[in-house]
Amino acid sequence: MIGMWGSSGSGKTTYLMALHYEILRHKELDERWGMVGDSDSAHKFLVEGYNQFKVLRRFPDRTSIEQKVLEPLRFDITRPYDNHGPQKPSRTGFPGMLGELWSHLYDGGSDRRHISLDLFDPAGDLFSVPERLMGDTDPMAAPCREKLANSRGLLCMIDPERADDQEYFPLIYPNFVNLSKLTRGEGGGPLQIPVAICVMKADQFPAAFGDPMAFVKKHLGMAAYGTLVDFCDQRKFFAVSAVGENNIEQGDDGKWRPKGLPEPKNVLEPLDWLLSVVG
Repeated sequence: MIGMWGSSGSGKTTYLMALHYEILRHKELDERWGMVGDSDSAHKFLVEGYNQFKVLRRFPDRTSIEQKVLEPLRFDITRPYDNHGPQKPSRTGFPGMLGELWSHLYDGGSDRRHISLDLFDPAGDLFSVPERLMGDTDPMAAPCREKLANSRGLLCMIDPERADDQEYFPLIYPNFVNLSKLTRGEGGGPLQIPVAICVMKADQFPAAFGDPMAFVKKHLGMAAYGTLVDFCDQRKFFAVSAVGENNIEQGDDGKWRPKGLPEPKNVLEPLDWLLSVVG
């Protein structure tokens, strides 16, 4: 299971919608790509996400605790081997019928990787005030703690445009203390799972595409950046856009919307990296 961390409005749900849309774009060129849900909630999410993201061309509203489901969304993803993980193995040296079988398996359509992916997308409200996650005031807190504790990897969603105009360190540090306690016990310490640190909404901050790590260090400040370094031994930085560069505009109501059809950038890459590390 891959967990997700990010404050309210950081783009967790939008990321999942963009992931599905990006896989559909790949499928237009290669039918071996695919993404289907393994539950009614996952099926519903994919349909609603497609309608909102592709048809209506708008970002989803922020998800409240009351709207969340308790279980992770489970998806089955298929993709060609030559686009992720090991390359299609060579059949050189395989004799007779074994060589023919090898050729049939790969040339006959089995040259794809099947991935079962559980993505736990908790409401950002639980992270905006870090104390809420570790308490029992919210009914979602205990299930959230359990799922995060069992995550094999983490998508850390950084919102570079915080609406409250506050420092990042007071938000990030207490949350990573909580995450360390959940994954390692009360003593805490560095996380023992890989963390993909994603600069979300990079379409509004194009400098992030050039060097996402340098952008995080400068934009968040050394205290917040140092927290990520100290707690995430196994980490990689990504600049992510659900709609693509130069494809966003702000309406009269102050809301950001895609100017044209979404062209996600670096949406698959964080998951690719996590899956390559966790196996």
